[in-house]
Amino acid sequence: MTPLDGDTIFVTLPRNQSADGLTLLAAQACGDKPFCRYMAWTDGTKMATAIPLEPAQTAALSFSYLRDRASNYERSLWNCRQFKRADPTQCMVARAAMTAVPPPPAVAPNAPAAAIELNGVRRKPNPAAPPVTATPASAAPITK
Repeated sequence: MTPLDGDTIFVTLPRNQSADGLTLLAAQACGDKPFCRYMAWTDGTKMATAIPLEPAQTAALSFSYLRDRASNYERSLWNCRQFKRADPTQCMVARAAMTAVPPPPAVAPNAPAAAIELNGVRRKPNPAAPPVTATPASAAPITK
């Protein structure tokens, strides 16, 4: 058990821990604190060490318990991929892992406009450049 601050406790659960005993275990660890947050992981290598949790730590969370007596609130939630529950409202909401989208490639500030890729955008011709016209081969003058 790792008390993070006066109100938050991080725990690595024993492998043989039953789901039904977790609320009692959390309530005992919280003692008589009016506000307590208890978070438990079955895989100690994924246990958080600070708040806020990283997305991977949240996804690996096995059990959480929150007590706020000032609001008359007490709730236990289980990771139902790890602990089967008959009542689905007792399951943590699975959140999709968020991945960072890479930024677009950097373009030099003085790069010509043609070097900038504008997918899906119609480009207007550059009014400063004279229009280029192709002369058909049959109209070209013949020189000897």
